[in-house]
Amino acid sequence: MSKMSKTARRLMLLCAVYTAVLMAAGAAVILTALNRDMAYAGRYMLGVLLGGAVSAVKVPLMEANINKTLDMPPGQARAVAPVQFFARNFLVLAALVISAVLPRYFNLFGAVLGVLVLSFAAYSLRLFENVSNRQGANPKSGS
Repeated sequence: MSKMSKTARRLMLLCAVYTAVLMAAGAAVILTALNRDMAYAGRYMLGVLLGGAVSAVKVPLMEANINKTLDMPPGQARAVAPVQFFARNFLVLAALVISAVLPRYFNLFGAVLGVLVLSFAAYSLRLFENVSNRQGANPKSGS
């Protein structure tokens, strides 16, 4: 098995951070502003955790699929890439179905937010890279 790229590791880290932030912030809002009980907050947090775990698992799968597809002849890659895409997104569907079928344990809204964590991570990683590149290209002068 190949080593994960730096970008993939950063994406997984951001997925974990955003999942934790969504869990804590959501539970705080549920308990205070919405005045709901701890059981409801727990279901929300489990939903976010389920969706966030799926988001984090998709990162190495996506990287492996991309690397594998790039090594294939173009005709074969065109046939395999959509299958890999749907297989990865089947995980998302499974997480959402689990949270919808088991509302006693998982909150569907929390699972949806957890699934979206990968998108948040990807956009913010790009933003962080742009900001750090600009700072590196334009260091402040001492004059």
